[in-house]
Parts: sequence; structure tokens; C-alpha cells
Amino acid sequence: MIVTEYVPAEKLGQFHAILCATGGRYLRDPFPLWQRVEVHYEPGDYKAQREAWARCVTSIREVRRDQWWRVALRRCGLRA
Repeated sequence: MIVTEYVPAEKLGQFHAILCATGGRYLRDPFPLWQRVEVHYEPGDYKAQREAWARCVTSIREVRRDQWWRVALRRCGLRA
């Protein structure tokens, strides 16, 4: 299988590390296009690569659990 996709330029190092760790290889040099890079590659373990890449590009949203009403409900034995 041959894959061509666009990777954000700031995440190219992480993409390269994931591709190498899963046994993939580039078929030509990455080509920069403004804010992204076109990569043409043959994946190794494609499922593991996609899972690792999804973890890499997913933004993390932090949720505060220390609001006074949450603390009060936990002390009463209720979950919030």
C-alpha cells in the first residue's frame, strides 16, 4: 500500500518518529507546502501508526474538578 498525506509542518518530527517505529519507509523526500508537508510513504504496521498519530494530533481538553460544588458533592458521597 502506498499512502500520500499532508502533515502539519510542526508535527513532521513526530510523524517521522512514528513512521520509523512502526516499520514504514518514505518513498520520496517530504515536500514542504506552506504550513504542511506532503509525505509519500509505505506504512509498516498501519494500524499502530494510525493509533499513535491520532494520539499525537488530538488536542487535549482539561476539565477542572476542583469547583466548590463538585467538592461538596463528593464529600456528601455523590459523584460529580
